[in-house]
Amino acid sequence: GFGKSVAVFLNGDGIPDRDARGERVTDSSFVLCFNAHDGAIDFVLPSPDYGAKWEVVLDTATPSLAEPAITEAGSTLNVDARSLAVLRKVA
Repeated sequence: GFGKSVAVFLNGDGIPDRDARGERVTDSSFVLCFNAHDGAIDFVLPSPDYGAKWEVVLDTATPSLAEPAITEAGSTLNVDARSLAVLRKVA
């Protein structure tokens, strides 16, 4: 088979821990798209249930992002060969 790509959703609102004051611990939510294939792969971002908009904060194929790209939920993100894209939920 073909097992050279994976996407992972890290839910910043799903942390079950409490801080020293007993308050809920939260963080940003992220989607990580790993592509180990020798060609570009399209990843479909999660539905709006997970986040309406996503900001590309890291793309190893384009190390110097001139301007953060905002992507809508459910849209397709093309990830270059042998690279990683990290997106943070913005809405």
